[in-house]
Amino acid sequence: SGVWWYMGAAAIVSVVIGGARMAWEQRAEPGRETVKSLLTLVVVAGAGTTIVGLLVTAADSFSVWVINSSLDCQVNVEGSACFGENMTALLALTSGPAGGLGAILIIVLGLIAILATIFQIVLMVARGGMLVILTGILPLSASFTNTEMGKAWFKKCLAWLIAFILYKPAAAIVYAAAFQLAGTDVFSDDGSGLLAVLTGLMLMIIALFAMPALMRFVTPMVGAMA
Repeated sequence: SGVWWYMGAAAIVSVVIGGARMAWEQRAEPGRETVKSLLTLVVVAGAGTTIVGLLVTAADSFSVWVINSSLDCQVNVEGSACFGENMTALLALTSGPAGGLGAILIIVLGLIAILATIFQIVLMVARGGMLVILTGILPLSASFTNTEMGKAWFKKCLAWLIAFILYKPAAAIVYAAAFQLAGTDVFSDDGSGLLAVLTGLMLMIIALFAMPALMRFVTPMVGAMA
């Protein structure tokens, strides 16, 4: 609601720019671009919030489902410590084999795990806030897509929005794969327990890098969609 008037003003300016380009270039192409821009604005302003809400709900539900499918307990039950307990078992820092690593190495690896967890929490909190902000400014960015600047802004806004929606399912898939691999030879004891700990840490770090990977994947897809 706060950017509604700015969106309207930007749409009016875009129509004026389209008309001026038609008169200057003596071609119908700027007119078609202007009509396409107005149709994009109508669709985004009318259904954008609803579509984003449905996509976020579907993505979050899938994330919970895929994690639950990889565990013997339910992570979405109130007061459940299912995810935390399985992460502790995955890292194996408190298990018997990890005792052979030495106190200093366990402390260092534990600090890395804590930092990775903090970054993961920050990314998830940022995801919630950025989804609200990007959904709010999406109609404004769609109001003048008949200009190069407006088109670039709209594509970037859409790319970030899709990436933040997909980030939680992507991270959930990584964690689900890690929990499934925990019972296989990938996590087998090498005598010191180092292999199991490093594999668990690496999978945590891979989940963090899912966001930049999604951005590189989504950006060309958004260009094709636009």
